[in-house]
Amino acid sequence: MLRQFFIAIHNDYIESAKIDGANHFTIFMQIAFPLIKPAVATYAILRFIWTWNDYQNPLIFLRTDSLLTLQVALQKFTSISGEYYSLIMAGAVSGIVPLLIVFIIGQKSVIEGITMGGIKG
Repeated sequence: MLRQFFIAIHNDYIESAKIDGANHFTIFMQIAFPLIKPAVATYAILRFIWTWNDYQNPLIFLRTDSLLTLQVALQKFTSISGEYYSLIMAGAVSGIVPLLIVFIIGQKSVIEGITMGGIKG
């Protein structure tokens, strides 16, 4: 995903920075990185959601019940005697709230970067 955004940066920006005497680090930090901030914000949001909702890795690696993540612990509310739907729904809401907060905070930077565009004026 980030590769596609770097490819989409026009060479005119990089060439004009080289003519002005900028080195590679300056070109990256002052020209390329501000242009790809929406991609970085989108990637960070998606990575957080993927990590937060990960079910298989904690199930494999964590052996103690006190260390289980919320998604794995929700499965523990089902037993032979039945499901505790009230606990499952309360846990599901508790699991969604951090995702909503991260999405709302990150959405602002994504939209801001898209509307900013590459050329001003």
